[in-house]
Amino acid sequence: LILTIVNFFLGFLGLIAVLMVIYGGVLMLTSAGGDGFGKGKKILTYAAIGLVVILLSFAIVSTVLTAGSGSQA
Repeated sequence: LILTIVNFFLGFLGLIAVLMVIYGGVLMLTSAGGDGFGKGKKILTYAAIGLVVILLSFAIVSTVLTAGSGSQA
């Protein structure tokens, strides 16, 4: 039950991070070299870092919870 809840929230956070990547890319493309390019690049960087953190936390949580329960996921 806990693993299902954690997987749901991490999936939701992954969806938000992907949407931020799309938003940053659109912002960079529509900036025409102006100030929006730097802002879009910063959004892309932070969203990529967020995706890495989400994937690592998913791996750690699933490993700990499956090892603690003694069952296979």
